[in-house]
Amino acid sequence: MPTLDDLAKALDEPARPLFIGRKPCLPASRLFAGWSDGRDAHHALARIPWQGVSHATAGERRKEPPSHLRAQWPEGEGPYLRGRDEQPAARLQQDGSIEKLGSKTYIITERGRAFLRRVLRAAPVDAPRIGRMPPWARRLIYAASQRNGPEEPRFTETDLTTLWQRCGGSCAITRLEFTDEKVGTGRAKRAFAPSVDKIDSEGAYTVENCRLVMVAVNFALNTW
Repeated sequence: MPTLDDLAKALDEPARPLFIGRKPCLPASRLFAGWSDGRDAHHALARIPWQGVSHATAGERRKEPPSHLRAQWPEGEGPYLRGRDEQPAARLQQDGSIEKLGSKTYIITERGRAFLRRVLRAAPVDAPRIGRMPPWARRLIYAASQRNGPEEPRFTETDLTTLWQRCGGSCAITRLEFTDEKVGTGRAKRAFAPSVDKIDSEGAYTVENCRLVMVAVNFALNTW
């Protein structure tokens, strides 16, 4: 298990170039900004001096932070926040879809099962066919091709069709059938729609290194 010192050294002396979300998004300054002591993660975050840039001032630095900042900390390492910023598990508990059994153990309730049954009865997404790609498939092909580097192969209709045939129209991890059901009001409303996931995150978007998984599963893989 790496220590905090190991992580700090890795940020200052990375084995490969670091980027934030996308390869073109390189950090503009040193990522490791020093140490902050606190009684928990939230307290340590609150003690860090404001060093950001306000979007409202078109890139000009300002001395005071905006009215609120988004942050996330492990359960038990800070206050419980209600509303849009609360943790996903807490939202599901509040909704009555899951119940907590232990510190990290949950069970799905009948309300949660009813929601899944409704989603799984939703109309499945249209299957991709070479020359007749549905809108969702065209978006995935374009995004995968854009994310590949100039030296890497282009992600094609044939590649996506092969992935679809390989998984049989179901998520490669959960084995649940893809649907176009809209969930919530967030940016990723179609949580059960297909998305392209790289098996090796360091590799390219190729048919050998990719699989089709639900959007919600892809979000979870990227987070954990």
